[in-house]
Amino acid sequence: MKKIIKKHYKIILGLVIGILISATVVYASQTVLSSDEVSYNTGTSHGTSNNVQGAIDDLYQKINSYKEYIPNDNLNRNIVKAYKYDENSKSPTYCINGEEDTCFATSCYENKAKGVCPVGTIIEYMVNNEEKVRFHVVHDDGEKLTLQSQKNIIHNIVWNDNDISKGPITALTELEEQTKNWNNVNELNYSIGDDTKSLGYSGCAYNYEGDYKIRGEKNIYILDRKKVKARMITAQEAGNTGCLVWKNAALDDRLLENSFNKYNCGSCPDFMHNYLKNSIDYGGSYNGDDFDESYWTMSVAINSSEQWFISNQGILTLQDTLTNNRGVRAVVEINK
Repeated sequence: MKKIIKKHYKIILGLVIGILISATVVYASQTVLSSDEVSYNTGTSHGTSNNVQGAIDDLYQKINSYKEYIPNDNLNRNIVKAYKYDENSKSPTYCINGEEDTCFATSCYENKAKGVCPVGTIIEYMVNNEEKVRFHVVHDDGEKLTLQSQKNIIHNIVWNDNDISKGPITALTELEEQTKNWNNVNELNYSIGDDTKSLGYSGCAYNYEGDYKIRGEKNIYILDRKKVKARMITAQEAGNTGCLVWKNAALDDRLLENSFNKYNCGSCPDFMHNYLKNSIDYGGSYNGDDFDESYWTMSVAINSSEQWFISNQGILTLQDTLTNNRGVRAVVEINK
């Protein structure tokens, strides 16, 4: 019965109301009985009212009670689960990866207001009809969510093995191959110019100032226009989650010499550097495999000879891309 109502509830409601209203009796050209003045036999419908108006109200309440069985076609049905992110281990809603017993479900993705899903929110998502991937929210613009995969999906790859002025082609090409069947995520279009340094997939160079927060300055490379399913995070996006830049040891306050955050280690939220080698040693919650020590961003240094990456130590730092292998996490966009 519930399945029938779920499938045809609009048609059923329209037909029944139409039949009930048609029972209104017209005495003469100027005399019309209102719906609450017309009697109604409840013998077959098992309703609670014996007039037309009451029967309509009764029917509305019954249909309304089946709301939970009626699909909201505006929601993204590929979202399997969503949990509030809470890295406070003493909190009753402690939830880092979506597997803790204390995780608290959220329906923030049903609200199309901007910023309703906070950074870190855990989204379990069907990227295609068979594959489920767990992500964290990086940005919520209201209509869509920008997500980063919870773990590296590519291991030990260079940023670019030939010409770094062309951008992270080596890493992105492999990422494109790994995610080409992610049909349930939005397509991203690489289209970069001098005025797009604030975009998630720009080739913007980033620097930092005395507060060790990342700054976008100018574009260094331009990617060929291409539609893809995933990209890598930018240094600016990582900075917006809370990640700070590694401190130069020579500038460091020696009073902090014995502290794990001596070089801003652990400044990233846990989800940004979990599942990397020895992450727990630097404030993380879950360690990864020994071959996963870090992962690339899409961003270059001002001198363009080094690229930003996220370390297992929970910081943004730089390294030469031609000689170092790192992992890649997928950044995707989905509709709410």
